[in-house]
Amino acid sequence: MKFTQGGHARETHTMQRACKTFWIGLLVLLFDSNCMADTLTLTTEDYPPFNVKAENGKPVSGLSTDIITEMMKRADIAITIDMYP
Repeated sequence: MKFTQGGHARETHTMQRACKTFWIGLLVLLFDSNCMADTLTLTTEDYPPFNVKAENGKPVSGLSTDIITEMMKRADIAITIDMYP
């Protein structure tokens, strides 16, 4: 099969545009305020010192948990973190 330079470039441009349109549409759906839940629920495993079962009133604590909690607080996203049984 032989492609001409112009035909191949046109197909590549069309595919790139379709890919961009897909990702933009996906982002709009994901971050549309009507589609988002009030609270994002995250689930993690027991993997000390990054994620450990806490005894201080929170279900999970640890390095990774603290980082994610602070990141979501700064982004103004409410989260709950559960431990995978």
